[in-house]
Amino acid sequence: MELKSKKQNNIYTKLVGYLTKNGKKNKSAKMIVNALTNTSHSVNNKSIDVLHKIAFSLGVVVEIKTVKIRRNNHTVPVPVNASRRNYLIVKKLSKVLNSSGDARATSEVKLTQELVGLLKTKVSKALSERDLVLFEANRNKSNTHFRW
Repeated sequence: MELKSKKQNNIYTKLVGYLTKNGKKNKSAKMIVNALTNTSHSVNNKSIDVLHKIAFSLGVVVEIKTVKIRRNNHTVPVPVNASRRNYLIVKKLSKVLNSSGDARATSEVKLTQELVGLLKTKVSKALSERDLVLFEANRNKSNTHFRW
């Protein structure tokens, strides 16, 4: 499958590594491939295109960090490089999988539902979390001079 090329799909390899439990890497890779395949069938795209669209829609260029200056804490928007952006995308998707939802649904079903919601209806938990980060960054953009 075209997803398994490590040089081209850093998000896929990070997602596999992040979701691997007890050394069961094949199990997590199979779950991700099945979820991407199910999503690609419902969206009528290739799974590699689905992965690129997810990366484009969930990727952020700034994140919020707390800086302590003279006994005061300031929230400062900080630019994000490409590898950190990929990590944040994977972290948002895994947080959705670990969130308390339908106890009977497997991780594959949860991931498929999240990806379909992300691509089709534009309503998902990961998108709302991304929008919250962007809102906070916009609200605290006056604190950028604390970044060094």
